[in-house]
Amino acid sequence: MIYIKFSILIILIIILIKKKSVELFNVNDKNWLGYRLGDIIKYWNNLKYQKGNFEYINSIKYKYPNSIGDIYLKKNISKKKNNFDLLFKIIDDKNKNIKKKEISIHLRIGDVLNLDKNKNLIYSSKYVTKVTDIEKIIPFLKNKKVNIFYGSHYNLKKDISEKYLNEIMSLLNKNDIKFIENNSGNPDSDLLNMCNSNIFIQSGGGFSNIIAKYIRSRGGKVINPKKDII
Repeated sequence: MIYIKFSILIILIIILIKKKSVELFNVNDKNWLGYRLGDIIKYWNNLKYQKGNFEYINSIKYKYPNSIGDIYLKKNISKKKNNFDLLFKIIDDKNKNIKKKEISIHLRIGDVLNLDKNKNLIYSSKYVTKVTDIEKIIPFLKNKKVNIFYGSHYNLKKDISEKYLNEIMSLLNKNDIKFIENNSGNPDSDLLNMCNSNIFIQSGGGFSNIIAKYIRSRGGKVINPKKDII
């Protein structure tokens, strides 16, 4: 009887662990859901849908206190232009003790992914780096230390994101590319780590663009596999 109860307990623990790992596999921590640093920077110049943009901007200090976005908004006195010098100074102040990485790959997932009727991935957004885009840079990744960063700021399309990530990982494994997955659930932490890369493989969107701009400003190399010929 004791053995049966113990076995049931073990099974329940395994189920709970598995459920939690699936839920957190590719979605940011709940305290960071909805946090969009790229949009925070962009919205000061975006007069279209101004009310919605300002409502989002004004919520940052309450929803994400002491985040990079919050600090940027408090220090950006002009409040009407993109101040990348200020943003990069904030990043510099925060990343002094972060270990340098050789290559970082940013993958955009979540709401930007879809499946067709045959359950094949559809790249309906310019933000997504296709599996075939990564395939083009495989020779460049050989014998290098590769870090992969991903996360979704909305709790959407987790199964599709998992399928996409599995296809990327399978491609890298098939070509003997050694890599480390970085799914911290904290977009600020991921940004700081990617900003400390010698080489950055960019995806689409404002978040990835901030990292690319920062790395170029600090003398690093940026590759956009959707556009660049390696």
